[in-house]
Amino acid sequence: MVSVKLLAFVARMTLLTGIYSELVSLPAARLSRHPRLMARATASDLDNVKAGVLVKDGTQTSCALGLLDNKASLISADCLDFSNGSVDKSVTYEAYINAGWDGVSSKYTVANITVHPNYDERTKANNIALIQFNTNSNISWYNYNAVIRHDWSNLVYVQYSLSDIVSMKWNTPTLYSEDNVDDTQCGSFSPVYNESSADYVCSKDTITTVPSGVDAPCRIVYGMVYGEIDGSMYPAGFLSHVAVKGGNSLCSFTDQRAYYTLISDYLMFATTALNREVYYYSKDNVTEPQQNPYYAMEVPSSAAPSGVTNIGGNIYAKQAAETPAAETPVETPVGESHEDSGLSSKTKIIIGVCSALGGLILLAAVLLLVRWWRKHGKIRQQRDPYKETTAQEILAGDLGGASVPNLRPSRVAATTTDPLIAAYERPPPAYRADENPDSGVDPQSPLSPHPLLGADASSDEKR
Repeated sequence: MVSVKLLAFVARMTLLTGIYSELVSLPAARLSRHPRLMARATASDLDNVKAGVLVKDGTQTSCALGLLDNKASLISADCLDFSNGSVDKSVTYEAYINAGWDGVSSKYTVANITVHPNYDERTKANNIALIQFNTNSNISWYNYNAVIRHDWSNLVYVQYSLSDIVSMKWNTPTLYSEDNVDDTQCGSFSPVYNESSADYVCSKDTITTVPSGVDAPCRIVYGMVYGEIDGSMYPAGFLSHVAVKGGNSLCSFTDQRAYYTLISDYLMFATTALNREVYYYSKDNVTEPQQNPYYAMEVPSSAAPSGVTNIGGNIYAKQAAETPAAETPVETPVGESHEDSGLSSKTKIIIGVCSALGGLILLAAVLLLVRWWRKHGKIRQQRDPYKETTAQEILAGDLGGASVPNLRPSRVAATTTDPLIAAYERPPPAYRADENPDSGVDPQSPLSPHPLLGADASSDEKR
């Protein structure tokens, strides 16, 4: 009996020793730290936030709205069309806003557009514009925007889209949640990120599928990023551009990074342009977003590294390169040679015929000239040059200089004063509904937001 128990014990020990040996012998690449477990955000978590997309000339775009309230929004300047350095006013821009917390979808025609004066289309620095709509109504709701990044437990990337523009039917938002940390390779893809990394959220894992009701040639990226604070999601930023390596679109590439402009540094820009208050949320009730209305990112000398292409604006329709990428060799079919030139066969034939005709005409002209010379040479030699008119009148005129091209304004016209920050005791929802805007709000009320006040805000607005 003892020997049987001893044999069983030895067998168990041998098995455990073998398992331990296999674990120890595993290669290091397989022993990676498991990411921190987190509660994944769901579409229902977005029910308490108003959001929207930009529509241009009746066509839906991928451009997400960084909504401030029901009258204004920040947006990527790349989403606008420009003509001679100014926004093309022939284009009809509309803001489509989802049902959010009140269950009411709406659409408004954009009335005013203010592009950040330091927006640089080439590098994507300060890729910001303010659009205004619904300007004749009283403010009835506004979003609390997340402004302090260390408050956010997670980042949540969201893509909003309409399945039917006419009926304003919205798709269920697609979203992706990850830790509040930028990808380590973001700097190698974008010079503007290297200059102003604190102004962006950057991620690799942002590629998603094209939603229903949208005509797009290939994959897209999420349009918005939210900061998750104590289980609630607050708008934090919107897509600036995607840096694609090994291609010039999202249809074919080897690697990519998506860059989202944070709203926080441009709230004072919006406040000054609007000349009224906008709202934000910081968890400690003390920390504020930066207060300079003329804040601007540094513009790098280079738009993108070699082999990397920047793609901005409407991703649905704009798959072409914004920044020249490294040329991709074109494979020549068997039996064809492109060594002489890049001209087509038709063009070569036309050039050959024209060259032959030109040669014949030139030869005929030379023969006629020789015959004329032989006939009139002796007569010309007998003419007295002193009897010829030798005076010649010389005319001269001034040359005009080049005109200076149109320039954008270098500063926002309005000025600002120090903002009044209203305090409150507990976190608000990500939105604020003002049923009676004229009633005034007690600044010590738990639902009173952090306002940022414009320079000429009335006493009623400051309440």
